[in-house]
Amino acid sequence: MITGYSVFLFAAATVTGLLAAYTGWYRRREISSATGILLLLIAITLYIGGAGMELASSDLAEILFWVKVEYLGIASIPSLLLIGMFGYVNRTRHLSLPLLALLSVIPVITCALVLTQSPLFYQTVGIDTSAPFPRLVFTPGPGYYLNACYQIIALFTGTILLVRAYRRSTQPLYRKQIQILGIGITAPFIASILYISGLSPIPHLDLAPFALVITATAFTIGIFSYQLFDLVPIAHSVILQKIPVGVMVVDDLERVTEVNPAAEAALGLGTGEGIGQPVALLTERFPELAGIIRDARPGIKKEVRYGDRHYTFEVVRLGEEGDRPAGSVLLIRDISPWRLAEEELLRRTDELKVANQQLALISAITRHDISNQLVVIDGYLDLLLEDGMPADQAKTVEQVLDATDRVREMVTFMRDYQAIGTSAPVWTDLRNLPERAATEVALRGVQINNLLPAIEVLADPLIEKVLATLFENAIRHGKTVTQILLSARTDQAGLTIVCEDDGAGVNEDKKERIFERGYGSNTGLGLFLAREILAITGMTITETGIPGVGARFEIQVPPGRYRTLDQAKKDHKEEQEQMLPSGAGSDGPDTPA
Repeated sequence: MITGYSVFLFAAATVTGLLAAYTGWYRRREISSATGILLLLIAITLYIGGAGMELASSDLAEILFWVKVEYLGIASIPSLLLIGMFGYVNRTRHLSLPLLALLSVIPVITCALVLTQSPLFYQTVGIDTSAPFPRLVFTPGPGYYLNACYQIIALFTGTILLVRAYRRSTQPLYRKQIQILGIGITAPFIASILYISGLSPIPHLDLAPFALVITATAFTIGIFSYQLFDLVPIAHSVILQKIPVGVMVVDDLERVTEVNPAAEAALGLGTGEGIGQPVALLTERFPELAGIIRDARPGIKKEVRYGDRHYTFEVVRLGEEGDRPAGSVLLIRDISPWRLAEEELLRRTDELKVANQQLALISAITRHDISNQLVVIDGYLDLLLEDGMPADQAKTVEQVLDATDRVREMVTFMRDYQAIGTSAPVWTDLRNLPERAATEVALRGVQINNLLPAIEVLADPLIEKVLATLFENAIRHGKTVTQILLSARTDQAGLTIVCEDDGAGVNEDKKERIFERGYGSNTGLGLFLAREILAITGMTITETGIPGVGARFEIQVPPGRYRTLDQAKKDHKEEQEQMLPSGAGSDGPDTPA
């Protein structure tokens, strides 16, 4: 007999079946523990669908058949729901094989008793036809009460797990997920208690299938709206167990309240050995540990060495509870691989430094010998010119003299290029650069107008040679140059240093070629060398002048590579404060966090 109750349950079973298919097929890769959720939804579908068919049946044999179908779901739901809750709150480590086997004992016994129609489950059975639909009437046996108690205990345990997870969670999304799960568990929990205790509004009517409709609806909303079972919270205990950083929590009495495996390994402790112990008596490896925790300053890491291992200790205060501090968290990081890499890098650097020094010595001796030979060649050629010779031969000798001058300039370039990058970049005051650069160039009456602001740039120490090269090129190639103007401006792209003159300028087709090695009427190395020096610290140089009006070179300094003098003073003060020694004893230096 089809009634509204059975139609409602048929519709609900269809929805849960579709949700099971969606979860098990379309979302199996996104949803964690998709198999467990799929089995739970199938069990709920069997229970609801079987209950609907039971209410639509007209004789006892048909009712008992659908009761058997129902119990395939009824017996499975508590265990599957409990396993799902353990998975959601990240306590799957408790689900050992023996425990899983134990959780399956009562469901298997229940199914066996129901399928065999054992009197241990239903001692007597009958039909109540007083309502618009027939209902099963039975006398419960011990198996029935065993299954009922198991259901209540499982649902109660799942509820407790969710309450604890809700209290620990601070994220709104996870709290909404837990609320949805709470609704899904509470509804059948209340319905089961009402039915078992005989308080159902309709006598002999099991309300649990109707309550499971609420559960299925809650799960549907959670999956589609709140990423339920897709994005689950990770318990802090799991994080502590897995992260490679040592974490030790100490209370206000300097007793250890929690310590993770990474901290136990660093401190030489066994599993759980440090819990409840005073920090001062905790480990022989670091007797100064209590002092480090007590005297630590915020943001400062203390480096400590034990044997061939290097560690950094950082303390985070937990604030205060009432009138006293709540405790501290000690973060322990094993930095041995980095220290070993640094030591290896220093060793390789020293070896490279020695090799460079040897190469520099050979290069210097070679340049010196070449220069001496050039002086000898120039001397003999001058003597030939003084002795008198035909004009065509004299022209050839002068060409040789020009060639020796070019070789001499190349030797000078070798000396200068070798010095590029050998010294660390330094903060240099722009205002002092033009004066120093001018001393390296014969100005020939050209006036230098320095309008550079009070700004420092982080540059190679050879940056003044860049300005000297620009001055020399202006005087040599500008033809009508009378003054050189230096200025600077800042914008979102960084700092732009401008060096411009009032000479002949640079033709459009040569604006980029002048920076190529070997281009020009002399050695062609000056501007090439200037660009190389600037590139060391990320600077660029371009020519943007107007031919016939004058040359204009723009040096672009990226953000972070320049600062005002006021900022320079502030940075210097902060560096000094960070270098102040810590009060706690240690085998290593304090470093900013």
